[in-house]
Amino acid sequence: MANPFERGGMRYCALVVGFLGLTGVALAEDALPEPKWGDPCARFTPDASYVTSTIIMRLEKREVHLRVPIEYFEDAWDRVDGFADTAQLFSVEMGSFDPISRPEASERKKRGERRRPMTFLISDVVPFDRLGPIRAEQFMMPGPDGKHLSQYPRHAGPFGLSQIFSSGFEASLDYQNDVFVAEGPNGDVRAIFDCRKPTNVMKPSCSQNFTVAGLDVQLTFDLSDLQHWDRLQSDVSKFLTCATTFKS
Repeated sequence: MANPFERGGMRYCALVVGFLGLTGVALAEDALPEPKWGDPCARFTPDASYVTSTIIMRLEKREVHLRVPIEYFEDAWDRVDGFADTAQLFSVEMGSFDPISRPEASERKKRGERRRPMTFLISDVVPFDRLGPIRAEQFMMPGPDGKHLSQYPRHAGPFGLSQIFSSGFEASLDYQNDVFVAEGPNGDVRAIFDCRKPTNVMKPSCSQNFTVAGLDVQLTFDLSDLQHWDRLQSDVSKFLTCATTFKS
């Protein structure tokens, strides 16, 4: 059976959909103020109070040990030294990497501050070759027998990223998200992005998946900050490297 993308009309429509997806990034709200960049590890000082914890990586059948300054944990159960869990969420100020509490985040929302706190979840997720297709197909792929990430053609995207589209044209018309891939010079996948289209939500956001320090990370930020994706990944990587390289 012929691939529907090889039919003239379908090919044309697919290109139109791709153009609309790329244009969506440019249609996001006006650029936010430049973050005040700082050292993500500034609070890892000799006199700081720390919480040691363990992230259980069930898919990979291993554990990752962390030591993080206590102010990054808001809930009492997270401040118990030696706790173990399968995931941990952090909320920080983009740039300075100062921790942001839930009450503070709520107050910022009430004040109408344009930039929301940046959050990142550390856990254990499926590898990129499966995660990419899951994102591209908007969670409607048939499962582990679906396409490999390498089978998705790359299209020019914003900020040095490549965009991938659903392999099923009919479904892609209704998709609410754009999916991007960041690749290194050798074609290795550095990150996968799932961004809400600004035509569908008032304040679109992006989630950025990558791996560092033996952990899988899902970083969430405003779509308008997608231009900073490389710096954001670098900052989170530095923070988690500081958290995992302590001497016990």
